[in-house]
Amino acid sequence: MKNKRSCFLKKALYGLGALLITAAFSLEMISCAFFQSNNFPSWSPDSARIVYSHKSEIWVVNADGTNPTKLSDNGQFAAWSPDGTRIAFISKNHAIWLMNTDGSNQRELLHDAGAQTLTWSPDSTEIAFSSSGISVMNADGSNQRRLTNNAQDFWPAWSPDGTKIAFYTETGHKSIRGIMNSDIGIMNADGSDRKSLTNGDADYCPAWSPDGKITFARSGVWVMNADGSNQRNLIQMNANIWSLAWSPDSTRIAFVAGVGEGNDIFVMDADGANQMKLIR
Repeated sequence: MKNKRSCFLKKALYGLGALLITAAFSLEMISCAFFQSNNFPSWSPDSARIVYSHKSEIWVVNADGTNPTKLSDNGQFAAWSPDGTRIAFISKNHAIWLMNTDGSNQRELLHDAGAQTLTWSPDSTEIAFSSSGISVMNADGSNQRRLTNNAQDFWPAWSPDGTKIAFYTETGHKSIRGIMNSDIGIMNADGSDRKSLTNGDADYCPAWSPDGKITFARSGVWVMNADGSNQRNLIQMNANIWSLAWSPDSTRIAFVAGVGEGNDIFVMDADGANQMKLIR
């Protein structure tokens, strides 16, 4: 009996060790995909420039790919405020920071945020962010409040009218493409009336169009109505799409595709035509 218990304990410890190694490897893979190459494009309100992350730095580039300029050497995710005055970003230690659009006046808003992604409210007064669920705070870092308690909720995206927040939720199971299965959800801006919009293989990275539709990644770039109806494919790609962003003038979509060991940032027309590699 003692030997059987010892054998069982060894197997259990071995299994736990393998699980921890697998989890650590998965997190490292996600970190490499998200934070060690080009990612997270966000348009300026005049649709003339795009801020993005590059190897844990924040850069800005003209919408035609010219004049790339580094704004910060301590950032993993950035979002341009709709009023055009500020850029919010997530630091290497997952704190939330704010800076002017030229990179000046960098200051920390929320130190122990554990933040992964963030989004501005349309009136630039609030910031929603994912951190073991989805939370929201005032743009000065005050009045923090939690909208969801599900640690699998990621990537909040505020609707143009300010009434809804889209997001994606991981199901805990691998999809047929080997990445985590996830669905697009939506809720009121106060966290109420949560519902799922998709039930696909792997749907993630929602982004609102200025006219109130939702784009998302699913073996390419898809778009649907805000109630989940009329889902249609804009482009099909044999690559993982890591993020999406509509230009405020509604004419173009920036997106990130995993290519080789890194990510490239593309820009295309709103109907999927005229794809152009912006940053490689």
